[in-house]
Amino acid sequence: MNFHRRIVISMLFLFIDFNINGFDIIPDFIGYVIVAFAFSKLTVPYAAVGMYCAVPLMINSFVELFLPKTQGLYLYEPVAFPMQVVQIAIGLLYIFYLACIFSVSKEIVPTKKSIFPKLFIGLHLLTQLLISVGIHLNINEVENYIPIWIFIYLLFYVFFFGFLWRREYIELELQQKNKQPLPSN
Repeated sequence: MNFHRRIVISMLFLFIDFNINGFDIIPDFIGYVIVAFAFSKLTVPYAAVGMYCAVPLMINSFVELFLPKTQGLYLYEPVAFPMQVVQIAIGLLYIFYLACIFSVSKEIVPTKKSIFPKLFIGLHLLTQLLISVGIHLNINEVENYIPIWIFIYLLFYVFFFGFLWRREYIELELQQKNKQPLPSN
């Protein structure tokens, strides 16, 4: 199984949330384990950094399995401030983790150039900015923009899966080309 296929499978674990009685049947931490494994199989630049980004995300995701589920953020409670800082840090780590995925992908399939990685990471940076600002806004003001933001995210993730899927087939073609014996004289 190649790098891009492992990333697609791991992103399915991260993207699909299927809960029964409040327990996540398809836990996100398994996706991070798959990504860490995919990174560990490579020696290209940023593979080790990506693996080290995936590990704390995996631990955070595992811990979140056992935390009580809430209907929303406790935006105005003083106790929530440390958790908001942690969540912003996790969000920024996730952005760095995505950058490692795109960097490793570029090393594996160097022939395909795309502006999509910059747009996707930019969307996540903008989201982090809005979360940081949004905690200071009235919840009614924020709720008006949530459906639009969800639509934009869904659209970007559809393109992200397509991006990875195309690169997976290019990676397979490159692997098959490299495995063919060289013509002899």
